[in-house]
Amino acid sequence: MSAWTNYNGVMVPPPQPSVVRPRFSLTSDILSFRRCSRQYGYLGNDGFVPAQATQIFYGTVIHQVLDRCHRHYWGFAGHPQGTMPTDANVDQYFNDVQNALKSHGVRPASPAVAAKAIRVLKIFNRVEGPALHQHVWHGRRLHLQEIARADRRPNSLA
Repeated sequence: MSAWTNYNGVMVPPPQPSVVRPRFSLTSDILSFRRCSRQYGYLGNDGFVPAQATQIFYGTVIHQVLDRCHRHYWGFAGHPQGTMPTDANVDQYFNDVQNALKSHGVRPASPAVAAKAIRVLKIFNRVEGPALHQHVWHGRRLHLQEIARADRRPNSLA
């Protein structure tokens, strides 16, 4: 006798749709919900950008633009090796990165945040760029301690 005969006549009902509960994985989501549940619903259900996407914008845009500036300095962006990115280059890299982030749903919390990020990038590139880019090699990035040690030793990275 087959084991399947034990299950003749057993009817399995179709699965019931389950109610999906909101996902509260980040503290910012919980705080946003507590502040205004309706606004949180707009963000989560109506296609607006969620809180965590706006919060990661600043750090991501800073790091990706600095990476493009680094590649520019080392000649990977079609510029002669050793040339510093200009403010116009930083503007272009910022716009490219910002558009890429937008396509993934990551946007600045406000236009002021984007303006502050680009201002910080331009100042950093002018002030720190000349010393930083020469210490960061393609394929291997130095830790800050190594850069500090190298600055104390003449011609150690040449």
